[in-house]
Amino acid sequence: MTSLVAIKCVDGVVIGADSAVTFGSAGGNVGTIEHHTSKKLKIVGSSIVIAGAGELGLMQRFVAAVEKAEKAGKFAQIDDAISFGKALSSIGLRDFDETHLQKFNFTALVAFVAGGEANLCELDGLTGFQPEIKELVDLWHVSTGVGQAITDPFLALLREAFWFEAAPNVQGGIFTALWALTHVCKLNTGGIGFPINLAVLERPRPGHRPAARILSAQELDEPGYVVEPAM
Repeated sequence: MTSLVAIKCVDGVVIGADSAVTFGSAGGNVGTIEHHTSKKLKIVGSSIVIAGAGELGLMQRFVAAVEKAEKAGKFAQIDDAISFGKALSSIGLRDFDETHLQKFNFTALVAFVAGGEANLCELDGLTGFQPEIKELVDLWHVSTGVGQAITDPFLALLREAFWFEAAPNVQGGIFTALWALTHVCKLNTGGIGFPINLAVLERPRPGHRPAARILSAQELDEPGYVVEPAM
């Protein structure tokens, strides 16, 4: 089980995931055990971040397919977000079609660079893996996974409380994603858990191309991001 949160910021993208993975039961709908993984969040090349919710095998296949395309230079000439999203969808669907998958339990949130800017795309297997580009005007945050019923209302609350005039910058996006994921990890009924992993796609310096990196535990413990109450 998984909970993902992503924020399209005015100066980049933030994507976060919990780290719990539930092992399947022998013929039932209840998981047998819970383990932890960092594989829900992956950086491809220097500027693509992929987070996946649903079947881990499909995440592995999608990441491998995107890595192959990135190494072959398939994204180098794409200069707009919609075309990049269509390319991601096509790459994933071609791979999944090899085992005759049509509608499937896998959603990907992908941050990438197109037109020199950081962009965010959602690809949902239950709706044909069609790309939806998140925009700063009104669609700048998204959550998915089994924790969505908890994270969506909480993100809406944070939006009204802090970001009612405009989307946040990356620093605000980290705070928002971290708080939402902390909230769902503490309140869910099982299958979602700590630690939280966050990645950002932002310019390392003004004038530079946006680059992706995963935040360290030390960075997430900085005072500006701490969302746990003091003891």
